[in-house]
Amino acid sequence: MNLPESIKAFTFRFLKIVINSKGIRLKNEQSKDKNKNIGNNVILLLLKAYLIFIIIHELNHFMKRYLNQNKAYDLCKTPTVNEHNEGGELLIELIFGHILIHNTLNVEQANYILKPENWNKKSVIEFRTDFLKIKNDSENNGCIVYLNSENTSICDHSKLNG
Repeated sequence: MNLPESIKAFTFRFLKIVINSKGIRLKNEQSKDKNKNIGNNVILLLLKAYLIFIIIHELNHFMKRYLNQNKAYDLCKTPTVNEHNEGGELLIELIFGHILIHNTLNVEQANYILKPENWNKKSVIEFRTDFLKIKNDSENNGCIVYLNSENTSICDHSKLNG
């Protein structure tokens, strides 16, 4: 199934999470000289952190669906606070301070996400506060960009209907 770039992932009612790799790019890809400094290890680091970010978002939906197996479809839907904020986005905002982390993830942010002690020894408030202290800049150390569309939802299911 071909998915638009605006859908990063979605969770089926039947307990399957689908992750879409379309739309993930190196921020510095316009400049080939800058990319020479971004090795495969850095790209892998960025992708691992991005995967954790996506899975956290989708786990919100997965748990709702898991707890409502074999029940009416309406019970499987994740609550939406308003038309722009659904449960997965709210969970991401709670943990990281922004629903999309500004559509980028740099090496310093990726290292922070992948460091187990940040998850094990900090409260949610400490985790978010320390994460938000990391400069959202990628000029010197590489960055991936995701969700390059006009849609602001990481989980825009409107493209799946029809």
